[in-house]
Amino acid sequence: MAPSIDSILDNPQIGHRITALLRQHDLAQCVLVSQTWYRVLTPHLWSLLKGFNIRYFKSPEARAALIKNGPLIRTLKTSSHEFLTYLGSSCQDLTTFDFSGSFPLEGREDGYVEDLTADQFQRQLQESRSELPDSGGNNDMATDPSTATSTVSSATTTAMEIQSGARAGQQQQQHLPRPQQLLQHLTIMQGFLHQNENISILSFRRWVSMRRYLDRLLTDYQILERLPHLKDLTLTSKTLNSSALVKVLQHGHKLERLVLKVRQIEWQIGHGNHELGLILQASSAQQPWKLKELYFGTMVGIDLGLIVKTAGPSLESLRLERLSLFEAQGLSKIVRDFCPRLEKLMVMTDNKIDKNGLTLLLDAAAVPTLSLTPTCKKAQLQEPADPTPSTVTPRTGGLTRFQGHALDIPDFLVHRMLSKHYATLDFLDLSRSRGVRSDTVQLILCHTPNLRVLDLTSDHLTLETKDIVLGPRWVCHRIEVFRITIVSSPPPYDDLKLPPPPLDADHNRAIQDMVAASRPWTEMEIQRYVLAQIGTFTRLNELMVGGTQGRSLQLSLGEGGLELLVGLKKMRNFNIKKMGYKIGSEELEWITEHWPLVKPFLLEGQ
Repeated sequence: MAPSIDSILDNPQIGHRITALLRQHDLAQCVLVSQTWYRVLTPHLWSLLKGFNIRYFKSPEARAALIKNGPLIRTLKTSSHEFLTYLGSSCQDLTTFDFSGSFPLEGREDGYVEDLTADQFQRQLQESRSELPDSGGNNDMATDPSTATSTVSSATTTAMEIQSGARAGQQQQQHLPRPQQLLQHLTIMQGFLHQNENISILSFRRWVSMRRYLDRLLTDYQILERLPHLKDLTLTSKTLNSSALVKVLQHGHKLERLVLKVRQIEWQIGHGNHELGLILQASSAQQPWKLKELYFGTMVGIDLGLIVKTAGPSLESLRLERLSLFEAQGLSKIVRDFCPRLEKLMVMTDNKIDKNGLTLLLDAAAVPTLSLTPTCKKAQLQEPADPTPSTVTPRTGGLTRFQGHALDIPDFLVHRMLSKHYATLDFLDLSRSRGVRSDTVQLILCHTPNLRVLDLTSDHLTLETKDIVLGPRWVCHRIEVFRITIVSSPPPYDDLKLPPPPLDADHNRAIQDMVAASRPWTEMEIQRYVLAQIGTFTRLNELMVGGTQGRSLQLSLGEGGLELLVGLKKMRNFNIKKMGYKIGSEELEWITEHWPLVKPFLLEGQ
């Protein structure tokens, strides 16, 4: 006889498994393990949970547990107004609220109104107000907490009746006129936010179905006025009304982080960049801004300089999308003159970046971190692992971190823009980029003594062994993460008449003998020279050396020189998957013996 759900749950192993899943906020897996998962939730686990989905609370017992433990919930991430009605007034101490806005009417630009002009929409709104309680369309109601509470209670009761789980009720809700459904959702959200005044992090994330919703929440329902402790605000929408934008900027003085991912601003009559500047000036004069992080998506028609100037004195991180050359010229001066504390500048550009605009950005100010990423969907931002905090003291006026992920950068521009910062560069990511030549990569390795993380993994970016042999010695001995594609390319005999200085005799006596004999270097001797240089990186904990078929380094003991890497005692991640061959059994034994921190499964299938 199969054990019952309760007997499985009472099993300590199953109970511990569910507890572990809950600590990882994986509610879906807990539901799969047991439908009565909520029985093992301790008060501490209720306070840790983040993502809630209405389908996890289908049973009356689960809903009862939710209502009972609602006061313990501190972080809530959901996409359902129905779920908010289930919580009701039991959840009143939220500090973080993330609403993704999964509305029933998917696929519409605004989510509620289809093929309606502005006049038609207003007419239907007026008609719907006679059938539903006033949702806050007038400002008197929006500023009256008692009226808002009673309205929310009525709307919540109505929503509970409509969405009680019965098919007839669900069909009735789906066939509500769109303006009525909008009013119902707005009323539910207004009441929920009103009873959670301690929210400090608020997010509305949705490209579709947020247009009218966000505009009215910010203007008619004045949600920002009702959240005195708000510090972090994220708004994502295809369009945003200029009146709603003004509301956000008027409360900029109390925010520490602001994310506005809006594609287009719908300007109202009497609104423009001049008026926006006056509003910002008045806001900052009344109370200085303390914004530390600012992220602007593509907002057509907005003068970003006005907002950056206002937030500049306290700004530490700035991220912008689709910066044009004209905007780059203005931004460079603004950053230099108005952002004395700026530490991180991230710019999402077109894949073909303008060299003049990029140079202006680099010369703008002493920004320690600069990140450039393309806006194309095929090149996703993926920062390399940064296992340990940097031990290098940042130098005033120098670039320490540069990220140019998946960019098409001319070779001469890479050297031109980075040469001024070689001495301070700590983090360099050019992964999936193209246009950078092998000799430029060699120059970087020879002039960056403080480099700690290097990611040059790209099908179009390789370092040839002939450039290593003929070039100066590497100086990046503090490096911890080394990702690069090295290909074998024996240099001509004439190029070896003046060989490079030999390495330390303890590392490579054979190289010295070869130089003394003044004979051509074999391919394996060149490889040993390369590995001997890598072997001096005693702080290295991640090594990924790729290659192309037939031109990869042959990592073998003896002639191949693998033993020259014996000094890499901190090695944790050794990756040679792209080298086109499997490493031998003797080499695997050597690796497990000398690099005990490398996990065995990382070597499987090499």
